Amino acid sequence: MRIKLSEYWIHIIVVAVTVFLLSGSIYVIIESPQPYLIYTDESGNRRIGIVNPTIRDQVVTETLTVAALYTLSFIGLVMIAVSYKYSYDPRTSNVLLVVGLTMLIISSIILYILLDAKLWRKII
Repeated sequence: MRIKLSEYWIHIIVVAVTVFLLSGSIYVIIESPQPYLIYTDESGNRRIGIVNPTIRDQVVTETLTVAALYTLSFIGLVMIAVSYKYSYDPRTSNVLLVVGLTMLIISSIILYILLDAKLWRKII
């Protein structure tokens, strides 16, 4: 019995595996880190952090956040690419382009904030 996948599903699987690997999921599977970081802020209140401020460690929420942001970035890129297929319909093309760029920019900014927090040892 031979299973035949369409090209569409092959692309989806490749992107899912790439996001899985780039988000740090292998580290989470092997090391079994804490799900989140609990810390006390300057006023003495206990808070929950999603980013471990050290380069060598990672928490599960950080992995899930990065995976979600990578997925959002990829969806934005796909929307930008698909917008050119609708060049005969300027309204649809413009909406896809603007929404795709917005998703890409927002996810890039949040990823930069997470990376900055990790490099400068800030807790988010």
